[in-house]
Amino acid sequence: MASLASSAAPRPRGRPARPDAELRAAILDAASQAVYALNRRHGGGFYLFTRPRRFDGERWSGHERKRGALLALASLLDGRESELAVEGDRAALEGTRFILTLDSDTRLYPGAAGELIGTM
Repeated sequence: MASLASSAAPRPRGRPARPDAELRAAILDAASQAVYALNRRHGGGFYLFTRPRRFDGERWSGHERKRGALLALASLLDGRESELAVEGDRAALEGTRFILTLDSDTRLYPGAAGELIGTM
């Protein structure tokens, strides 16, 4: 299984709430179509998770950027209500026991993720 969690870049207070709505919709549509194509080609296992922006008093962003995204995903996987929109076979996510999070600044030596998963 492979997934991509998307969260729009924060918008400062002085900027309009959603000036980039059309661009964001186009990007999400392209990502959604790509996930659909991957699932057709490989028989499933690919997901796109997206969540809405909220105004936190200073800017528009996903609630608690990283931590909030993980909490929303954990809620979804546990069968509880979640703000995440899911592209992919949602039913296949039932029974997921672990979440491995890799960011752009995560550094792993080759094979480390497999070893970590193997020990779980």
